[in-house]
Amino acid sequence: EGSVGGTKGVGVLAVDGLVEGALDALGSSANDATDPELAGRAAFGVALHGGLRLAAATPGAGRASTTVKLAGRTVRQLTLAASISIQANAGDGDGVIRQGRAALVAAAELPSQRALIAALELQEAAVEAAGDDGEDEDDEAGIRREGAIAAVEATAALVRALPPGAGRVARDAISAGLLAKRTLGSILRIAAERLTAAVKPPADGGDDAAVHGGFSHFAARDLELDAEASERPGSLVPTVTAARGALLGGFAIELLSDRERLDNLGESSPPLDGVGSTTPLPPLPQWLLAACSPKSTVNGWGPDGAASCLALLLGLETSGSLVTRDLPADAKLAAVSGIFCLGPGTWRNPSVSAAAAALTDTYWGRLEEEKEANSANPRMGLHSYGEAGFGTGDEDEASSQAAASLAQEVCEAFSNESFGDKLFARHAAFQLRDGAPARARAAAWLALREGVAFHLLPPMTAVAPRPERGDAYMFLPPGGESDPEMLELYVQCLESGALDKSLEGINTGGMPTLPAALALHAATHAVFKDTGVTSSASVLRRLLGRPNTRTVLRGIMCTPLTQRRRPAVARAAATGNRRVSVDGAGSNFGPGFAYRMDPPSNNVEARRSVMLAACGEDSSLRNELRVALVEAVPPPPLSDDDDDE
Repeated sequence: EGSVGGTKGVGVLAVDGLVEGALDALGSSANDATDPELAGRAAFGVALHGGLRLAAATPGAGRASTTVKLAGRTVRQLTLAASISIQANAGDGDGVIRQGRAALVAAAELPSQRALIAALELQEAAVEAAGDDGEDEDDEAGIRREGAIAAVEATAALVRALPPGAGRVARDAISAGLLAKRTLGSILRIAAERLTAAVKPPADGGDDAAVHGGFSHFAARDLELDAEASERPGSLVPTVTAARGALLGGFAIELLSDRERLDNLGESSPPLDGVGSTTPLPPLPQWLLAACSPKSTVNGWGPDGAASCLALLLGLETSGSLVTRDLPADAKLAAVSGIFCLGPGTWRNPSVSAAAAALTDTYWGRLEEEKEANSANPRMGLHSYGEAGFGTGDEDEASSQAAASLAQEVCEAFSNESFGDKLFARHAAFQLRDGAPARARAAAWLALREGVAFHLLPPMTAVAPRPERGDAYMFLPPGGESDPEMLELYVQCLESGALDKSLEGINTGGMPTLPAALALHAATHAVFKDTGVTSSASVLRRLLGRPNTRTVLRGIMCTPLTQRRRPAVARAAATGNRRVSVDGAGSNFGPGFAYRMDPPSNNVEARRSVMLAACGEDSSLRNELRVALVEAVPPPPLSDDDDDE
């Protein structure tokens, strides 16, 4: 940074030097995508990248405070620029994209994106040169974690802004940012702390520690761990070295284009072939969850890859990072379900199951909160979570088919391999949620029926423990089942006896399991309300034809009705917050049979009259039903006042 041959010069890293000048120029760019503007952006990006690479190659320069400050400024400024670029390119009215100039814009931005990678590498080198072991506590640990989250956000913004075919740049960015030792170490420590809190029950016990039918309210507390892991659950999180080794190679393969893979084998390609390609990079949440997917293009992820992937995701979710927040909770929970399609060698691994259980509780809680919010303040015409998320009724054919394929594969594996594993059971139950496409729910139901596994699923008290707040609507559609195929499957299983074990709760201490609750919910609305799918008399006739109809009739008599599009009213009727009833008896019905809570007798007697009236002119059906109802739910004894009358 001195003078050479008597001529004074300004150093590359000095104030008003090359690096600062390039940053200032990039920051004041007009960003109008004209040819001169693109050429200038590319030139300043090349200058910035060259200056940072020169600093990295010069002995001692990378550790200088000036270099570290410039690297930090570069990360902040270019991360913001990448975010702006994403929003601009995603806009429908982007004239640059319409005019076919996307390749030129991408080529102009690529040098700046490489400069961001160089800045991240400089930050990592400075930390390693300082001999930092990453174990600071309190204030320093907090600063370290903030820096780690910033590096993650920078990596995500860069990867999202990269043009198609720039997989090698994405790989370098992940290596220097997301999977850098200082970044990954902080994220994994956050994951270890979250896992410890999730596995260990609260010291004061309470409702959250309650167990119903062998299941607790939280998946992480149902884990069966050895003594060491139970004492120190955080030890199940992979080390930084193990996680980096398991993820970096797989992520690189996921992000490389076909042309880049050929290049790795020694073939050359035109310089702009990748930039001008029409094949985009995979969206970040997809490749981040690739190790959990049975459809991944990478072979050999194994339990180490799945454990590292889930631990990284757990740390990101807990840290408050926005990297994965764009993906709905039900889509991420469905992605976690993918580990159960990878074989027992993967999902039975303690590190995999522990992280998966903690993530399950995280995403399940968000879904329940959304249901509760919708129940308290219903939106007009909407009652299900995730209308714009994964597996809604408006999904296109490909998405619906993908959801059905996953649901079938998960439930078949559960029937054949789970031996009643509780975490696996929760994910099998998740395939039957109300927000899933009817095709996916039908595929899951048929797989569970063929595998005789209905009785192995958890009860409603475990998957929806707060019916008074509306979380039961995660599974029970208000107004009853509207899909004819699903209603037929429910009634058919009640009629054939396939749900008898589930109704009796032989595996859950007498608590009816989720499939029984779903079938009774659908049958109850078919009997008591005009669903437009089938008549009440036909459903009653089919149910009376089974060998033992007592339990089914009792379940129908004790299952509350709900109202479509007005979940707040149904919630109030079930909880007792208001004197509202959808059964016409003027009192609160309660959560009913699925929660082993009998409704008031006046509601039951009102239903008896409605069910008999539903038989119409069929006197033989009415007489048969009257006898069966007396056996299922004996009428209350006459009072003294009745005797006097």
